[in-house]
Amino acid sequence: MDLIDFPCIFTLINMKILVTGGDGKFAQKLKNENPDLYLTPGKNELNIIDPMSIKNYGSVVSEVDGIILNANMGAPEPQDWFDDGQVKPFRDMFDFYVVSTTRLIEQYAPNLKFVIGLTTGMVARKDRIGHSYPYIFGKELLTNHIFRLSCQDKYKHIKMFNINPGPMMDDEGYEYHSKLMYDVVHNLEKYEDGELYSIRGGDKF
Repeated sequence: MDLIDFPCIFTLINMKILVTGGDGKFAQKLKNENPDLYLTPGKNELNIIDPMSIKNYGSVVSEVDGIILNANMGAPEPQDWFDDGQVKPFRDMFDFYVVSTTRLIEQYAPNLKFVIGLTTGMVARKDRIGHSYPYIFGKELLTNHIFRLSCQDKYKHIKMFNINPGPMMDDEGYEYHSKLMYDVVHNLEKYEDGELYSIRGGDKF
């Protein structure tokens, strides 16, 4: 679907956007491209799985305009589903993608303007058996949760949607996608609450 060209109603002047997974390559590329726009705390500053770390970061950074949920959590696929030790990482992914996301949004909700979940959607469902199931599982948790939060009345003032950024295989790819993300946050009015888009073409899935 081609997005309608609306006049921009969001301004990036003095805007602060929190990017989780700040130690990762994409977050660092965003920061390098626009150092005054993005906040990219590393895990030592903001460990989103730790509620006290979220609160402590909030005491230092009390307001943000937007959140880009870039952090990932990996987990091996259990070989024995009766072994709690193997299953626990899967349970932890729920805390990571659902509980921690909600805590972060709750903390900044009063002044928050938007939340973008970086997810996945380019792997055809019939082909997913050959791809990383835990990774896809976690990202689909995030996609579904952002949709559900976007439907809640208490978050109606916050624009929430998901974007699949596509593969980033090298520095050129990270730079290319960082420029596309800048365009996304500069044109938020083009995106609908709860939807999943491809960053490359702005197409809705």
